[in-house]
Amino acid sequence: MKKVDNKNIVIGNKLKQLRISKGYTQLKIAEILGVSPQHYGTLERGVNAFSLENILILCDFYNITIGSIFSGIKQEERKGKKESEKIEDQIDELNEEHKDVIIHLIKYYRQLEKNQINSKD
Repeated sequence: MKKVDNKNIVIGNKLKQLRISKGYTQLKIAEILGVSPQHYGTLERGVNAFSLENILILCDFYNITIGSIFSGIKQEERKGKKESEKIEDQIDELNEEHKDVIIHLIKYYRQLEKNQINSKD
């Protein structure tokens, strides 16, 4: 099971917000980077990490500094950890049967997403 890095999520969210604020689609940005729209979606969600090359391309495209992408990552990362800890606490309060249901649902949706990405490539 691939672990999602909070830094990737923060960077992906920043670039997603920037893309939306400028009125671009994922398809357009994927074309600029030379990646599939599905792969670009995984970058914005933080499932995969943006390469330094792609970050530099986007900084040039959006006319922003690389520092603006990385500023505040530690604060956002801590915020993300707090949210995930809240979810963990809520799951811990469930009985074993309900925990099993949650785990099966997560596995099911991860597999579903993986199958959708693979079928589009």
